[in-house]
Amino acid sequence: MSLIELTEEQKAIVEAVREFVDREVIPVANEMEHAGEYPERIVAGMGGWACSG
Repeated sequence: MSLIELTEEQKAIVEAVREFVDREVIPVANEMEHAGEYPERIVAGMGGWACSG
């Protein structure tokens, strides 16, 4: 049970972020971490999101 109830818009944002992470981050995160690479492409893909700041 959640302490707060999300609006439909908030739920859509959570789902969009989850899908982005599944598609763009998880497949390369371990490799980039070990290589010490900054994820420029991933950050650029989040550019329009208020949570990217």
